[in-house]
Amino acid sequence: MEEAIRDMALLSAFLKRIWWDSHRYFEMVSRFDIFMFFLLLLPVGIQLYVNIPLKSYIDQKEIIKLEKTESKVDSLDLKPLVKQEPELKDITSEFLIFFPEKNQINDDLFKIKGYILKRKLEINSIDYEYEELKEIPLFKVKIKIKLKGNYRAQRNFTYDLFSNFSYLSMPVFSLKGHSDQIYESDTELNLYYRLVDQSVVGVKDASPNL
Repeated sequence: MEEAIRDMALLSAFLKRIWWDSHRYFEMVSRFDIFMFFLLLLPVGIQLYVNIPLKSYIDQKEIIKLEKTESKVDSLDLKPLVKQEPELKDITSEFLIFFPEKNQINDDLFKIKGYILKRKLEINSIDYEYEELKEIPLFKVKIKIKLKGNYRAQRNFTYDLFSNFSYLSMPVFSLKGHSDQIYESDTELNLYYRLVDQSVVGVKDASPNL
């Protein structure tokens, strides 16, 4: 019993000591010290009560947004995107329009004869070759002509050809003097015609008598 009373007295003395020390300590603390203490705790409070909850809220919103996006993608019937090219124009057909039809061959050959007679040129020889091109539906007529006449007549005949046949080429042309003011020309002409009507036959053997 005496020991219990002694313990209680020691505890009471200890508590009184703590109260006296704390009372003495707080008497030394000013209001400014208390203000500075709470001011130092302010960032911690902001971090705990504002920043952390706000970050958590933003993260949650991003997760919800991502889930909605994934849900929309899954619901779509996605197909690979294939660039639809516009239909290619039939360039070959547009190119062939430039050339006359094959059944015009005889008319053109008679026109060439008319230009020769117009310029009063003498025909030494004339040969024809016919070829159906493989890569494109065109028919080529090759004409090899040897003419004799003066220089002006030879020049004017060449002018007549290029002025009236836009579908003509002249891969070979040579002119040499034969006698005084008379020249002999060696000319190779190519005429091209489109094969629109394949039923047109017999042209190959229908060369006009030039």
